[in-house]
Amino acid sequence: MAEKYPSYSPYNYTLNNPINATDPDGRVVIFVNGYWGFPTKACCGGTAKHWGTSWISRVQKQIGDNKARFYDGSSDWTGKTGGSSRISVNIDAANRFSYGYRQGKKDAASIVGNLEKGESIKFVTSSMGAAYSRGMSKAIVDYVNDQNTAIDAYNSNLDKNPDGTYKDPSRVKERLDVTIEFTVDLDAFQGKQVGADPNSDSNFYMLNDGGESNFVGNHVPGSKQIGLDKNGKTRMHGHHPSWAPTNAFPKSNMNGKGSSSIENATN
Repeated sequence: MAEKYPSYSPYNYTLNNPINATDPDGRVVIFVNGYWGFPTKACCGGTAKHWGTSWISRVQKQIGDNKARFYDGSSDWTGKTGGSSRISVNIDAANRFSYGYRQGKKDAASIVGNLEKGESIKFVTSSMGAAYSRGMSKAIVDYVNDQNTAIDAYNSNLDKNPDGTYKDPSRVKERLDVTIEFTVDLDAFQGKQVGADPNSDSNFYMLNDGGESNFVGNHVPGSKQIGLDKNGKTRMHGHHPSWAPTNAFPKSNMNGKGSSSIENATN
């Protein structure tokens, strides 16, 4: 992967940051949960268990991608304290965006560096996780732009022929081409305020049919509502993401191969 990181030595494992980063083999459906703990019955932020393992399997099958990362979208800047312990701070969407950006900045290299050619990133968020995911996607895009700036600078210093072609094409570094294919928000908390992800090619959202949707923020501007029945009524009958009908999820056209999962990626 050395050609993707011109500003780093190819011998730097995890970009010389082994304490805070690992070098996984590519996990590109990013699940970002929201609030958990008292008084809800939800638990285990940053894990598949929070969502329901069988539900996760059905979502991945529908999307067509069996690689996943799980983040606790209610966590603080350390990535270790979340759920009900952070409610007074996480009520502000700007704080959640900030924490997501910090985490995305830390993990962008491993997420992007392990994408297969033609493979995309997808986000699935729940409740408070929507704002957190927006921070993550922004950090990933910033990372890609910074890398491409370095790649362009490197290529511009290579020797060229009079006609502008490179004398040694083997030394030319390829620019990063990274796509965040879509984002799916499940009953997004403060959805009207958070809005669609500007870094995602497509945005979708579902609402539940209970009173929670009126509290958490209702529709997500700039995003397409999915999960409706033939009468236009939502098929999501509870705030927890496991109520979302998995067959309503969009299918990806940019999947990698293999199957892998990393939980508590926030930590």
